[in-house]
Amino acid sequence: MAKHKRSARRPQPRHKEQKKSQHDKHERLQRRNLERKKTTHARVSLIDAIQIMVSMLQAVIDRRIAFRLAIVIGGMLIADDRRTASAWFVAAGVQDDWDRFYDCLIRVGQISAQLATVVLGLVVQKSIPGLTDRILFPGPPDPHRRGRRSIYGKNKISLAKRAAHRQGWETLIYRCRRGELTRQYKTFLATSQLVSGQIRVVIVRFEDGG
Repeated sequence: MAKHKRSARRPQPRHKEQKKSQHDKHERLQRRNLERKKTTHARVSLIDAIQIMVSMLQAVIDRRIAFRLAIVIGGMLIADDRRTASAWFVAAGVQDDWDRFYDCLIRVGQISAQLATVVLGLVVQKSIPGLTDRILFPGPPDPHRRGRRSIYGKNKISLAKRAAHRQGWETLIYRCRRGELTRQYKTFLATSQLVSGQIRVVIVRFEDGG
């Protein structure tokens, strides 16, 4: 009979067989385990451009679990052998709260559309540096004006100047996870080279002035 060659890969870790608990599961979940070690940071921290990118993705996720995304991605970058979530957690140094990191991955799958939008924005910024001050123009000129009709108006729009101007701000009240919030915003129509047509621009001002 042919002999199988021993694989160079590390063996898959096996969990210890757990005995059936005599206690009610709900009761055990309600009781805090004070000896449980929590993971607060990755074994290898992210730096430079990738840290900035991940922080932008974290802004879309609930703040209570967003920090775990950087830890997971850090583990993904340095994990070897099997490309599984458990391998990422081991490489990142995740401790007893590994189940919370699975919850984080589940949440990532639930909001994949929002995360994809952020990634698309990053790709566009990388492909065309300084895109925002170059693609926005006033609305198209008067269609009744004689001569050749241009698609874009003259004088490029500066979002920084629009945001710095004191006039034109309106107030919006809406509900979210944190309760009822109030935000100030400006909105206007413009033409964009990115979509070859007219778009609506919305500038939102946050509590920290950003």
